[in-house]
Amino acid sequence: MPKVYDWELYKEKLADLYLIQNANLTTIIVQMEESYKFKPSLRAYRNKFSESGFTKDQLSLHKDQALVTKVKDLWARNMSSANILRCLSLDSWQISAGQLRNLQLHTTLRCLMSTAPTPEVQLEAAQKAEIYVREHLISGQAIRYGCQYTLSNIRLSGVFVSQKQVWEAMKVIDPEGVASRAEAFGTQRKRKEFTVKGPNWVLSIDGHDKLSRFGFEIYGAIDAYSWYIA
Repeated sequence: MPKVYDWELYKEKLADLYLIQNANLTTIIVQMEESYKFKPSLRAYRNKFSESGFTKDQLSLHKDQALVTKVKDLWARNMSSANILRCLSLDSWQISAGQLRNLQLHTTLRCLMSTAPTPEVQLEAAQKAEIYVREHLISGQAIRYGCQYTLSNIRLSGVFVSQKQVWEAMKVIDPEGVASRAEAFGTQRKRKEFTVKGPNWVLSIDGHDKLSRFGFEIYGAIDAYSWYIA
């Protein structure tokens, strides 16, 4: 049975060697085998690089200052990778999910430090999260609003840490606050039961505001009795 290699563990290292340092495959194979005992075949490297979207075209992505600024801005708004790609395509940047991930991992942005395979980078990200969470605790903001608000403010200040990192840091620095908010929301967010007298008596209306920045404001209503769209 062929040996199964953990490509994800070395993905950032391989991207750095191939895309940033511009090393050829032969050099990469030798270096990875000597340093990490990681020795897939040349064909396996080619297939995996193709799947991951590693192309030499990516060398210029981190040099596109407008693209870097745009990705930083979208990431600061807590947008998912799928939504970031959609927004970029509207602005004529046609890049793949793999290219976006590699750009976010690049030292120019370092948006995905928590997903980097090296323990040093992960430790740096965790320490950075603790520093900024502590600052927000001192200012009183994290105590009032919790993880999501704290994460948004940290990202808007130009620091890129993940929601998981902020959550873990808050549990270490402010365990009592985390516990009290969990208890409060746990008791307050129970679904209530309502009785509707009949059809066309109560309409339930909601809006989808995520596309409003592009000029699309979507609203819908259903009849609370029959659940038919009004």
